[in-house]
Amino acid sequence: MTDTSTMTRKMPAEGAMRRALADRDPRSDGLFVYGVITTGVYCRPSCPSRSAKPENIRFFPDPAAAESAGLRECKRCRPRASHDRVSRVIETVAQYIEQHASERLTLGDLAKRAHLSPAHLQRRFKAVLGVSPKMYHDAARLRRLKSGLKAGKSIVDAIAEAGFESTSRVYSHAPRSLGMTPSAYRRGGAGETIAYAARDTAMGPLLMAATDRGVYVGDRRLIDRKGTLSECRRREDRQERGDWSETSSHRNSRGR
Repeated sequence: MTDTSTMTRKMPAEGAMRRALADRDPRSDGLFVYGVITTGVYCRPSCPSRSAKPENIRFFPDPAAAESAGLRECKRCRPRASHDRVSRVIETVAQYIEQHASERLTLGDLAKRAHLSPAHLQRRFKAVLGVSPKMYHDAARLRRLKSGLKAGKSIVDAIAEAGFESTSRVYSHAPRSLGMTPSAYRRGGAGETIAYAARDTAMGPLLMAATDRGVYVGDRRLIDRKGTLSECRRREDRQERGDWSETSSHRNSRGR
C-alpha cells in the first residue's frame, strides 16, 4: 500500500520522446511538449511543423513549464488544448478511482471508461499524476482505511470498507503505510514513540517522522510543535499551518 499524497508529472525517457517527435506520434500528445530555442515556440509531439535540429530542442512536462522558460505556444498545433484534454480525462479516471476505491478495479475497466487502450492509459496516467492507476488505487484504499480507523470503526470493518480482501495483507503492509499496527493507529498512536525532523526545502516544507515500524515523509505542516500523532492527524484533516521544531523525539501518551 502506498499513501500517494503528492504527485508529480513525469516525462518519458528522452530517447522515447525523440522517437515520438521523429514519428510525429499523436499517442504522445499530452505526455510532454517540446520547445525549439531558435524559434521560441513549443509544440505537441505530433506537430506537423518542420523538424528542428536536435541540439535546438528542449523537452518540458507540460505547457506551463515551457512558458515559464520563455517559450510561446505554437499556433498551428495548439499544445495547451491537447494537454488540458488529456489532463481532464485522467482527472476523471482518478475521481472514479476515489469514488470506487473499495471495489476491484482493473486497468482494462478503467481504460474502457477513458476510451483508451490499457497501455495508453497507464502511460498517460503516470505522466499526469506521477503514479500508475494501481498505485493510485492502493493509495485511495489506504486513505479510506485511515479515515475509518480515525472514526473509531473496528479494525475489521475499516479494512473491509476500504476494500481490502485480506486483513493479513493490511497488517503486513501496516509498518510501511501506517508506521504502526492498525490497532495502534486507531488509538491515536498512544504509547508509540515518534521521532521526527522538519526542514524547509526547494519543494516546500518537508516532514519526516518515524516509529520503530516505519517512516512517514510528507508536508511538515501536518504535525504540531509537540509532535503527537493525534495532533498530526487533526492537522492532516484540516490542513492547517502550525509552529515547528527542527527535530524532536516524542512519546505519544495521548489517545484519540
